[in-house]
Amino acid sequence: MGKALLRALPPVGSPVPLVPDPREMAPDLSCGGRYAVHFLNSGTSALALALAYARRRTRADAPALLPAYGCPDLIAAATYAEVKPQLLDVEADTPWLSLEAVSRHVEKAAAVVAVNFLGMPERIDELAALARAADVPLIEDSAQMAPFAGNTVPRGDLVVFSFGRGKPIPLLSGGALLVRSDWAHEFSELFPAISAAHSGSASYLFKCMAYNVATRPGIFGLTRRLPFLNLGAVTYSPLDHVEAMAPSARARLGSAFARLAREPSDTQRALDSALSRLTQTVVNLPDKLARNRFPLLRYPLLARSAASRDALAARLDDAGLGASVFYGKSLAEIPGVPMVSGSDAPRAVDFARRLLTVPVHANVRSRDVDAMIEILTASA
Repeated sequence: MGKALLRALPPVGSPVPLVPDPREMAPDLSCGGRYAVHFLNSGTSALALALAYARRRTRADAPALLPAYGCPDLIAAATYAEVKPQLLDVEADTPWLSLEAVSRHVEKAAAVVAVNFLGMPERIDELAALARAADVPLIEDSAQMAPFAGNTVPRGDLVVFSFGRGKPIPLLSGGALLVRSDWAHEFSELFPAISAAHSGSASYLFKCMAYNVATRPGIFGLTRRLPFLNLGAVTYSPLDHVEAMAPSARARLGSAFARLAREPSDTQRALDSALSRLTQTVVNLPDKLARNRFPLLRYPLLARSAASRDALAARLDDAGLGASVFYGKSLAEIPGVPMVSGSDAPRAVDFARRLLTVPVHANVRSRDVDAMIEILTASA
């Protein structure tokens, strides 16, 4: 425990650019004009507007189909948009929507929400085929995936990105909503220009500096032990307002993209190599779910049981190695989440209880990787 107090890795920890470089430009999120781009104050706000628009295009009382394992912000966005969330169970040993469940419910849905998980893309083509056959919008939620990561391109009718704390482009706030170009005029008529809050650039800079310091391993090792900070707790927080992205955060988009491109991927490659051979204790989810290797936000593993996951998480945590059980529960089980339909999702519950992640960000050293692999393989 004492060693962990001196240095501990945060689960995610890429720093925020403090000084934007005007020479560094963000990529073209419009994908050459295929989408209209709206910058908002958060990824949750972007999803809320996507759901509100989908509701108006389809049926006012129709539900949005969501995976039963995911971030509680999915429910917050649906609630704000006045769209009923309907949770569907996932495929076994994955966070992906059950295709069979989607096919049963899509005809009466307002939208299908496909979540790209920790940098691994959902089966967008299969879900798009089901959604479009029923004339239902497909919303691609890429809050956990950097735009164009691994040369992927957006394929949903509406696409959500997040630039919040702990995301691939970590600006502490902000998000983007991409709207199909042929829907852009109608969308703009329904949602006129949204203004940004007048937040000072000095206060934003201070928050960025504080975040960068707090996520340094030497500092995080101390702060994670302070119970009143409640670091890592997952609870439901309602969405209370939607506004445009703050200029201070938007000015740093280009520099944040450039920093992500420069970050080494040695950690992910080392874990790929070591853990692909480890089959007795954990399932290597990138091996199982990603046909190609994509830059990951965290490295996800699936333990063989809830008990073994908890034991591995405890050993990794005691060593200060940034392990996390992520949400830890299915969506319906997260504290504060309002009652939702489709709460009976045994595969989502099982996935939540067995998932374990380890960090891959720039603060992870080669000796940290060696220690992670030693703990994970020692239990095999």
